[in-house]
Amino acid sequence: MEWAAFNGATVYEIEVFEVDRSSLWRGSSSAPRVQIPSSLSAHCSPGKTVFWQVTARNAAGVVVADSGALRFRVSTQPTIKK
Repeated sequence: MEWAAFNGATVYEIEVFEVDRSSLWRGSSSAPRVQIPSSLSAHCSPGKTVFWQVTARNAAGVVVADSGALRFRVSTQPTIKK
């Protein structure tokens, strides 16, 4: 997963969750991207809709940006990035 960097952010907290807001995975990264673990991939069958949210925090731990819940659908075909 990848997103636009936010100026002043030192850590990004990521959550992937079901439609009912039950959490499937949480992680954090100092870069604006994170590798999805295989344990999460097992929950994401083709065609399934899930949500993700990124919260950016500064060095003091204060929230400086929040994406809000964003929906995505798991593709049945791999996407090739150019």
